[in-house]
Amino acid sequence: LVARNVDELATLKHEIESTTSCKAITYPLDLADMSSVKNFVNELPDVDILINNAGYAVVGDVSSVSPDKYEANMTVNLFAPAFIISELVKRKNPPKKIINILSTTAGAGRRSYSSYSATKAALWAFTRSFRRVYADKIQVLEVIASSFTDSGFNIANTGSNKGFDSQFVANEIEKAESTGRERLVIPFKSNLFIWLELLFPRVFQRVFP
Repeated sequence: LVARNVDELATLKHEIESTTSCKAITYPLDLADMSSVKNFVNELPDVDILINNAGYAVVGDVSSVSPDKYEANMTVNLFAPAFIISELVKRKNPPKKIINILSTTAGAGRRSYSSYSATKAALWAFTRSFRRVYADKIQVLEVIASSFTDSGFNIANTGSNKGFDSQFVANEIEKAESTGRERLVIPFKSNLFIWLELLFPRVFQRVFP
């Protein structure tokens, strides 16, 4: 388990070990610091399933977002997971499964979220390109999710806790992973969101201003 917040990592470790037979190992790490990311990968043992779930959003109109904020956002949401993946697949025992958590904003963009949308679109393109090469060796699952609760992301960026229950999302991801799927869109109706923007952009703009 990798995250910046040491206290929350300790809480999660205790929850897992007190309710399951699993042993949890935690790594306090800021993915914005690529030198620390490199050191982390060098110390990391072999990984069976890699889940890239870390991310954050820079919120603001394009005119108010400086280049360094775009770069920092891209580092956490794209560069760090891409580096970790590239290093792990070089190993004698590469991961058997890689799960990248994306967003519906990757396909349609979102007002005042140009940076976040760009990072998720880039990770989506990376995921598909990676799968074209490694699909015969590694299950590569892309999870295109709409808003869901309890992640902290929604509250921090929108002030809202609306969306789908995080446990429901986790269960859907587990089912998709266990059945060998390559793509999971949560909820299913978000497929309409993606295809509407692609095929009928003007209608999409009216429905989702």
